[in-house]
Amino acid sequence: MLRIRDGKLRAEYGAHQLTEYQCQWGKNDSRPREVSHPISHEHPFQTKQFEETLLRYHPEVAFDRFAEAVDAGKRFMDAVPATMLRDDYHRVILSELGIHNPSRDLLADLNRPLDVPVVEVFPDVPPALAELQARGIRMAIVSDTDGDLAQAFSNLGLRQFFDVFVVSEAIGCCKPDPRMYRAGSDGLGLAPSECLFVDNDPDLVLAAIHLGYQGIAIDRYGSERHPDVKWIENLSDLWPVLGTTAPDQS
Repeated sequence: MLRIRDGKLRAEYGAHQLTEYQCQWGKNDSRPREVSHPISHEHPFQTKQFEETLLRYHPEVAFDRFAEAVDAGKRFMDAVPATMLRDDYHRVILSELGIHNPSRDLLADLNRPLDVPVVEVFPDVPPALAELQARGIRMAIVSDTDGDLAQAFSNLGLRQFFDVFVVSEAIGCCKPDPRMYRAGSDGLGLAPSECLFVDNDPDLVLAAIHLGYQGIAIDRYGSERHPDVKWIENLSDLWPVLGTTAPDQS
C-alpha cells in the first residue's frame, strides 16, 4: 500500500500472496510453472520430490494418471476466488490419483519445504523496493498465507523493506475480506484513501478500490486484463503512478 502525501501517492506497498507455497504441480498445465506474484515467482523445479514423497505412502500409484490429476488441480485453482489452502489443493490431486483420505502425515510431508528454493525474486524488485524506501515510502505485505511471512521475506533478503505483515491465518480470513485490507492500512496508521494496493489479481484490486483504496494490478505475463483496473508490468512502472520521476539508471 502506498500513502498519498501532498497530493501524491507516497507510502505503503501492499503485495499479494508472496507465499512459501509448496505445491509441486503447475496451474496451467502439467509442467512446473512460474507463479504470478507481484514480487516473486516459484522457482522452476522438477516434480521428483512430490513423487518420492507420495510413493513413500502410496507405492501403488500409477504415474500415468498424473496428467489427469494435474488437470483436476488446475480446474480447482481456477475455480477458487481467493488463495486456497495448500492441503485442499493437494487433496484434489490426490483424490484424482485414487487417494481420497490422505493421512495427516502425507499432507504434512507434501507441505514441507522443498529441497530447492520455493520462490525467486524478480530482478526489478530489490532496486524498486530500495528506491521506494529511500523516498520515505513505507510498505506493508497483505498476504493470503500461513506461517512466518516475515521470516520468509528475511530468507529472500526483503524483510528490511516492509513495516507490516498481514497474514490471513492470523486474521482468520482471506482477501477480498475487508479485514485483510484494513489490517494493512491500520497497521501503518493510514486511511484507505492514503494507500495504494498493488496485486496481480485484478478482482482483489477492484475489491480494494471499492473499499476506498487506490488500486493497480501488476501483470508480468500478458494476461487478459480487466478493463476497470489500471495495470503495470513491473515495479519499475510504479513511478508515473506515484506522480514522481523514475530513478536515474545511469
